[in-house]
Amino acid sequence: MIKTVTPARAAEILREHGMRTKAETIRCGIEQGKLPFGEVIITENGGKRCYIYKKLLDGWIKQREAI
Repeated sequence: MIKTVTPARAAEILREHGMRTKAETIRCGIEQGKLPFGEVIITENGGKRCYIYKKLLDGWIKQREAI
């Protein structure tokens, strides 16, 4: 199973690890290619879907905590 989290939940997780952020920042970072743990898909009607992969998010956090 592929586990995903919402941008709001990802922001909560990151705040639990000491990073000050919010859901909109996460969405923008993923869309700009700055945060590599998710994807933004533009639907045929122009809407946006944000997929954040929990395993990639967890790995990204671990890398940064080790620094």
